[in-house]
Amino acid sequence: MPPKKQLDVSKKALQKEAKQTIEDATFGLKNKNKSKKVQQQIQAVQKQVQNKVDTVIKNALPSKLQQSQADILKKQKEDEKRLQQLQMLRSTLKQPPVPEGENPKNYPCILHQYGCCDKAEKCKYSHGEKVEIMTPQQILEEKMRKEQEKLDKAKDYVSEDMGKLDIYREMRDQIIEYRAKQKSFKNGKDYDEVLSEMLADFQDRTRTHNYSDLICKNFIQACRENVIGFGWNCAHEKQQGYCQYRHCIPIDFVLFEKPEDFDEDLDNEQFEEEIERKRNAITQGTPVNEETFAVWKQKRVQQQLEEAEKAEAEKELKIGFTGKIIFAKGMFRAGAEGDGEEQGGEIEGGEMDQFFSGYKKKIAEGGEVEAEAEGE
Repeated sequence: MPPKKQLDVSKKALQKEAKQTIEDATFGLKNKNKSKKVQQQIQAVQKQVQNKVDTVIKNALPSKLQQSQADILKKQKEDEKRLQQLQMLRSTLKQPPVPEGENPKNYPCILHQYGCCDKAEKCKYSHGEKVEIMTPQQILEEKMRKEQEKLDKAKDYVSEDMGKLDIYREMRDQIIEYRAKQKSFKNGKDYDEVLSEMLADFQDRTRTHNYSDLICKNFIQACRENVIGFGWNCAHEKQQGYCQYRHCIPIDFVLFEKPEDFDEDLDNEQFEEEIERKRNAITQGTPVNEETFAVWKQKRVQQQLEEAEKAEAEKELKIGFTGKIIFAKGMFRAGAEGDGEEQGGEIEGGEMDQFFSGYKKKIAEGGEVEAEAEGE
């Protein structure tokens, strides 16, 4: 509770207590006699009690005021100390520079971030909490990125506006217009003003050049090879600094000449007959038709099968004979083991080696092996 309010409550309580004291001291005097002497006695009691109350209040008032003044002084000292600390902090902080042409409200106030900005809404920087503090390196990268975006946008704008190179107009004039568009977009100047300045500069530089009405052969060759464009450079310009010939072609100029024997009125049937006639005129080789192609295809398939069999045989010679190969080729005779036991003899190793060596020889010669039954 504030000191002033406490003091008011104490005064009311003392006044109430004094009133009760006066009533107790003068009880019965008011109704006993209304003489002047009695009334003077009552007034004396009232004055005595009131003086005591005033004395108590007067003695209590300085202590209350002193306490409130001490609190005020303490608060002032704390504010002065905090202000001094903020001034020291403000001297150590430095606001990062804002790129040219940017709105300062898009960049945070570094003093506000540390709670020492005293401009509030008058500050030209942003006091929003969502704005991040950008380092000088980040500001530089952001500036470079925006400049690159502006340059790319200028290129797209100029490319869309100029379109493709017109080979029927002077290429040098179109290049000047192209560069004037780029410069106008970058600098924000008027296009006609920039174009007139560039044309005047070009005329001053080429005042002593002798130009011809002939068409440049290098330009025609570039048009035929489809390499012409705003980045194309003439060989004459590389050698002597300029080209005296024109870098454009007339509207009726023919870049690609048609063959002499080309007939636009030739129908499909005549065209096929012409192809057949030229094909029959070839004397070397075998003429290709459906019959000859069928024969060639049959021979080719047979040749591929033979090559596959030969490759398989060579593979078998390299890896040797397994049980699977023996059964697949019919080299194993069922019941041979039982017959050998009945006859009381065994197949000697030399006979087995002789059998396999003959089989390998037949495979190498490309023949077929047939299982032969042994005589009983």
